Amino acid sequence: MAFFKRFITVLAIIGMTLWQVPFGGPKTTSAGSMTDVTATGSSSVKNESSNYTVNFTPATSSQWANVNIKFQSSSDSKFSIGSVTLGTGSSAVFTEISNIDAQYDNVSINASELTAGTEYTLVLNSITNPSKNGKYSVSLETWGGFESRIDSGSTTVTIGTVDIQGTVTLPNGDPAIGLTVEAQNKNNFSDRYSSSPGLDGVYGVGGLTAGTTYIINVWLWGSGDPNSNTQGYISPDPVEITYSGSQITQNLSLTIASKTISGKLKRPNGDGIPNARVFAGRMDMPGGTNGETDSSGNYTLLLSGGKWEVRPDTWVGPGQTAPDYTYSGPGIPVKFAKDDTIESKTGVDLTVINANSTITGTISPIVSSGGIGVHNRSGLGTGTGVDPNTGTFSVKVPTGTYELDMFMDPMQTGDKYTTPTMDPITVGDSETKNLGVITLVKMDKSIIATVKDKASDSGLANFEIGCFQPNGG
Repeated sequence: MAFFKRFITVLAIIGMTLWQVPFGGPKTTSAGSMTDVTATGSSSVKNESSNYTVNFTPATSSQWANVNIKFQSSSDSKFSIGSVTLGTGSSAVFTEISNIDAQYDNVSINASELTAGTEYTLVLNSITNPSKNGKYSVSLETWGGFESRIDSGSTTVTIGTVDIQGTVTLPNGDPAIGLTVEAQNKNNFSDRYSSSPGLDGVYGVGGLTAGTTYIINVWLWGSGDPNSNTQGYISPDPVEITYSGSQITQNLSLTIASKTISGKLKRPNGDGIPNARVFAGRMDMPGGTNGETDSSGNYTLLLSGGKWEVRPDTWVGPGQTAPDYTYSGPGIPVKFAKDDTIESKTGVDLTVINANSTITGTISPIVSSGGIGVHNRSGLGTGTGVDPNTGTFSVKVPTGTYELDMFMDPMQTGDKYTTPTMDPITVGDSETKNLGVITLVKMDKSIIATVKDKASDSGLANFEIGCFQPNGG
């Protein structure tokens, strides 16, 4: 039970990091790359309202195009675009804002036409800056008819001051594109800050505390970003840095993946599951990666040396379609030598459990950076995100009896909540069980203790501690 809750929490945090990847549209090949992409705000102060002027030059001409702009940020420090308007000074071809996705910081603008080689200007008013300092990526795409991506490009904006900066490169020295650099307090997992580099690979993390040691991790977005060039590479090992109060330069380089895990994600009858996610979590240090199965359900993950655990990734964010299957128990362990020699582990097949029943509900108050976990006493468990606008959730499960719990991103500030004590939930074959409104309980109590070495009775640092109630919470 504790294993499942800890795993789903870690997976959810990784999911919420990668879940902010630009654009959730269909996978298509970009016809061209924009040039002269810039984004300038009227204010660079965190939490302040700002008017952003975005300039770009498309590589491809198109009639009745749609320009999609994504303000890339972490789940706990987001741009707020819910009140964005199209401002005076925008090029005349832009007719209206066609969609605002406040959940993903995404805004779409209709254009009567776009001409290759012509510079265009978009003025977007009333955007609230993130709550943490740092360098943030702004990604652009143009779309034509039939959901076809035409051009793409990106730039960055800097909020406040930057404490750690540097360039993330490929082994050949080219900038690495499509990733997030995160600084995590070594002694406080919830104290984390991140930055998404632009096309130059330059990142900048702000908000750090002098005298504190941080672990620098790199998370690759994968195929979700049309500008990404990181396929076939893996993140570098985490780097420890003690911030002195003065700006630090820390360059980072990806490495060529020398280890591979391959197998098939399949249903109980042996049928492969196409276009599904498989996750590998690092067991001997922080890290994780995911991949997607092909049309036959086969997958290949590119990794570094070390100990890994492979399992299906059934996590979904709010608004995404939950898979009609789940997975029970721990994943499959795989171990590689910690070196650059080429190694492959094949036949790492994963068999899921079909899930044709649904549990839905609504939480109150709404917690934007959290999720709902559903598990039974046999080790089967899955999780889903919560819609930040309505508080609703929906998760697919097999027929059976389940318990509900809630997890929150430790980075989220403010009040923390959990589920109340609840009776077990029984759902029948193909049944949808609506739990109605679940009133959350504020976690306003503290447990203070020390982890000690039994032999020496001395305190032990850097342990993660979890606390669970046996009947929910």
